[in-house]
Amino acid sequence: MRKFFTNFTNRFKTSGFWLRVFTGVCLGCAFPPINFYPLVFIGMVLLIKQITECKGYNELLRKSYAIFFWFNIVALSWICLGGFRQNADKFLIAAGVLAILAHPIFFWLPIAAFYKAFKSLRKFKYSSLYLIFLPFIWVSFEYLHSITQFSFPWLLLGNTQTYNLSKIQFIEITGVYGLTFWICALSSLIFYLYSQVKNSRWKISSAKSIAVIASIILLYFAPDIYTLSKGSKSSYQNAFTNGELNVGVVQQNANPWERWAGRQTQYVNELPELISELRKKNPETQLIVLPETAITYRILSSTYHDKLKMFSNIADSTNTPLLIGLPYEKIYADSLSAPIDAKRSLSGLFYDTFNTAALIEKGKTADSFQLYKKNKLVMGGERIPYQQQLAFLKDFVSWGVGISQWQIGKDTINFKLDNGAQFNTAICYESAYPEYFSKFVLKGADFCTIITNDAWWWKFFGTYQHNQFAVLRAVENRRWIVRSANTGISCLIDPYGNKYNETGVYEQASFAGKIGLMKEKTFYTLHGDWLCVICLWASGGILLLCIVMGFNKNKKAAG
Repeated sequence: MRKFFTNFTNRFKTSGFWLRVFTGVCLGCAFPPINFYPLVFIGMVLLIKQITECKGYNELLRKSYAIFFWFNIVALSWICLGGFRQNADKFLIAAGVLAILAHPIFFWLPIAAFYKAFKSLRKFKYSSLYLIFLPFIWVSFEYLHSITQFSFPWLLLGNTQTYNLSKIQFIEITGVYGLTFWICALSSLIFYLYSQVKNSRWKISSAKSIAVIASIILLYFAPDIYTLSKGSKSSYQNAFTNGELNVGVVQQNANPWERWAGRQTQYVNELPELISELRKKNPETQLIVLPETAITYRILSSTYHDKLKMFSNIADSTNTPLLIGLPYEKIYADSLSAPIDAKRSLSGLFYDTFNTAALIEKGKTADSFQLYKKNKLVMGGERIPYQQQLAFLKDFVSWGVGISQWQIGKDTINFKLDNGAQFNTAICYESAYPEYFSKFVLKGADFCTIITNDAWWWKFFGTYQHNQFAVLRAVENRRWIVRSANTGISCLIDPYGNKYNETGVYEQASFAGKIGLMKEKTFYTLHGDWLCVICLWASGGILLLCIVMGFNKNKKAAG
């Protein structure tokens, strides 16, 4: 076995470039929709190996950038590829290329912190203790990467497990970051065994090796043991504990560029017909959910009263509320009341537009609709990071399809139906933020909805990844999720991650189904990212200890 490890290592010594490519590809292929999640462990073990072989921070930067560049190429290539389609916006293409080139730099932060721990401890008797720190450092990085306007919580290691329902049920306690912690802990143990055998410290048949192998096996199956103990992988019958609701979903399948331009009127006018067809097939439907920006007109303003009337008439005649995505316009009285980054019309009015979800209900007018304005905006695509502080840039960065420079919403409301049921709406990218999503459940959401337009990315990986990440939000909070996507994928997801009525991509579809109303709150819902807080404190302590150790070492050397 030791000979195998040695030969495997020597084979790559003369081709470090290909080892870095292989490492990045392993990490990328572990993500949906390739669904080969065991590769995440191979990728992380090879990553640790290459970090510990670096002879300085310059080499570390070069290696880590190369690894995570290939990781991003595989897992995020849809950002670029979606932009090269017919009628695509040039800014979309530029932003995608920039993201692929810039995003790998962020990963140098946890790599450098881990390398610091390795350098500080490698000469001690228990030098392998540095491996214990990897889960704490990596979780801290992922959490910090989700809390600024430069946030992009898309490539969380835990997101690789979305198809693996037996492994993810424990995230009702830890959130998705618990999966990241588990992956890093397992990878550290595997690398520890590899390094001990490869360096001839242990034989593979020794008691120590067997003990570590047993620990790896136990840790790998620990999530399954939790799932079996809870009986929660497919407990569909427990998903209707507080009542049920008949919901309908419309998937329009509108071209994202044409919907904002040449065929804007046509797409809006066909929505009432699609809703009517759904109602005919399922007359018991109590709520109909339509996608993000299904309506591209600012129909809540008086200018488009006739457009709004089409949808109000449906709600009035059927007594069925419509949850629908649309742009909302806020006009300011003067420049003093407007934010510094507000838009200005040709007539001199200051205004802002918000990516909004509106609940159109029977007997209500535009000024009394329940509204939710999107809080988490896509960096670059929907808003320049820190646009308010860099307002001068907004004149240079703008999409050609009307969705750039959205203003950040401040409301975090739940919608309320006449029967008392409450639900939240995550608009597109917001469903990637675990704790933000859970706050709506904490406020009383009995079920959840996600409305999105993933049409920008066609049939590339992003469309499938976004759909899969919703599984994690369902399990974390034990809530049903109703997902409506413009071009797919639309579906219902139960509190255990099982999906129903799943539609295809780039097809027009509609369906209805029963979902359960849930009142009980999970530990994660109640306490949020408590694991991340622990990891942050632990990582801070680790780095402080390493800095002190380095200072003392230099002091002794000088003396």
